[in-house]
Amino acid sequence: LPATGGVDAESLAAARQRAALEIRTRYRAVTADDFEFLCGEASPRVARALCVEPPNTVGVARIHLVPRIEPAERQLELAELIPDDALFQQVSDYLDERRLVGTRVELVPASFRGVSVVVNLQANLRADPRRVEEDVTTALYRYLNPLVGGAMEGAGAGWAFGRALNQGELYGVIHGVDGVDFVKILRIYETDLTTGEQQPKQAGSHIPLAEDELIASARHVVKAEHPEY
Repeated sequence: LPATGGVDAESLAAARQRAALEIRTRYRAVTADDFEFLCGEASPRVARALCVEPPNTVGVARIHLVPRIEPAERQLELAELIPDDALFQQVSDYLDERRLVGTRVELVPASFRGVSVVVNLQANLRADPRRVEEDVTTALYRYLNPLVGGAMEGAGAGWAFGRALNQGELYGVIHGVDGVDFVKILRIYETDLTTGEQQPKQAGSHIPLAEDELIASARHVVKAEHPEY
């Protein structure tokens, strides 16, 4: 039977970073970096973790978890992005053995800001408009993604927590797709990932995020046309 439940091989850069953290932490959770690292050690199902100290608290480590999803280069449903109870429990048990006495750990889902992009573009005469639409849509889902987003080319490490979205960077993503001549219209709308309801007013050219928020794609609409003569 085909193998199931596997994960991709660890990259050399990730191995170097993990080795340095292992030497430093000795598997004890002291700093925010320690907690984030140990969440990944607790289960391969943890893709990302952010540890913050809630305002007006002492000795509380609030950790936002993002579960691993395969494949991730697509529109991700909000339900997929919420860790299940079993994963929360597994991570909680692992950290409980390694936290300092007096430190309280709170595990919560990450917060997501849903965005929808509407694009109207002109395709090169030698390019198939339908193929261009598909490629641009895929590029947007990949870029505006909490797991593999944030890189102008190919898959990245995931949208950075708290990183604002600027409209200008989306032009670069779209123009990087083969067959795109130029973008006629590009609009961003904030969208409720639970209901799919899109805000009627455009979000503007700059969308700030809170420190514990991530960007996630709602439904994108891309239309490509050949020039008219």
